[in-house]
Amino acid sequence: MTELKPKIIVVDDEPAIGELLTRFLAKKNYEVASFTSGKEALEHLKTNDVNLLLTDMNMPEMNGIELIRATKGLQPNLPILLMTGTPDAEMMNELIKYTISDYITKPFELDSLEKVIASRLQL
Repeated sequence: MTELKPKIIVVDDEPAIGELLTRFLAKKNYEVASFTSGKEALEHLKTNDVNLLLTDMNMPEMNGIELIRATKGLQPNLPILLMTGTPDAEMMNELIKYTISDYITKPFELDSLEKVIASRLQL
């Protein structure tokens, strides 16, 4: 029997970061779809099963909080992990509204990120 890989969406407006995370997570046995905008990620979420959303906070068009809000409307129980280089109290207050209790601060170690992802997916 074939083991199903957990499916992760990575959203970061910097293509190099999306590519780095995609390659790293694929090596760790995840199926990864990477997008440079929240709108593209939402379109993917409408028609695909996903196990976790990993998104950047500061992006043009749609920031991480806006993406989280829209995602929770589509898939209320989807685990979400936010990445940010500029955490602040206002952002934390918004995250708490969506039952997200923490975030990853950029820059981060890839192995640490993978441990947090595995924990969120309860692997």
